[in-house]
Amino acid sequence: MMVLLLVGAGGPALIALVAYGLGRARTAVALLVLAVVLGVPALPSAARAYRESTPPPAPGTPVLGCHERSGGDTRCPGG
Repeated sequence: MMVLLLVGAGGPALIALVAYGLGRARTAVALLVLAVVLGVPALPSAARAYRESTPPPAPGTPVLGCHERSGGDTRCPGG
């Protein structure tokens, strides 16, 4: 999904840069307008696709057993 959105909005922008470099200013402006028209509505979709592609961090492992408390006391709580 991210690649499709990137190509859809980034492709016209890249071609606009090439057109501007070749002296085709009107073509470059038209392609930049196309890139904005395609890119702005795609931003929420790209954000959602990014959030869905990165899983949340795994929960921490619970602490089991007896652990030393501050003050050097090595007795287990409760016995």
